[in-house]
Amino acid sequence: MSDRMRAIDESSVAPKAFLFAYLHIVDITEPVTYVARKSKRKRAPQPDKFVEGWAFHLPMPAFAASLDLARVARIRVDLATKKKKTFREWTQGHPPQFSFEVGDIFYSDPSVRLLAWGAVPEFYAIQVDASHENTVQFRLIEFRRGACVSVKAATLAMNDFVTVLRDGLPGFATENRASG
Repeated sequence: MSDRMRAIDESSVAPKAFLFAYLHIVDITEPVTYVARKSKRKRAPQPDKFVEGWAFHLPMPAFAASLDLARVARIRVDLATKKKKTFREWTQGHPPQFSFEVGDIFYSDPSVRLLAWGAVPEFYAIQVDASHENTVQFRLIEFRRGACVSVKAATLAMNDFVTVLRDGLPGFATENRASG
């Protein structure tokens, strides 16, 4: 028989209390995120898979919240047996509520974080200078042999900024696709 997933409404006390009791019984010790029915969330792949192939590397799970990715508890009810099973899955808000903070930095080559400075011959970095509700001010910094050769400042809408992280900037050699 098919399983049916039932969402739990955060505003309703009874389902929330039931879930607390159920999570205690099945001994789930990880933090639980509750999602109200009003805020739509869609299933998403694990964060490492979500950013695979992006032009700029976003270390995960550190930037999962910035991309509005969360692991939420769900309850699946087997209609045949009426048994409830709790499971956790990754979701993303729909539409996503992106949020980046001042100082966040993303590199076009993920090995920059792991190797000695200057070991990667050429790469780009994006550093967030200011972040507001719907806009991000950032700097695109070009490095060659560990030295900064150019800095360009820009302001974009939050969705456009995420597109730059994913696809790179036209006219810049950000084709080093991050591999997770």
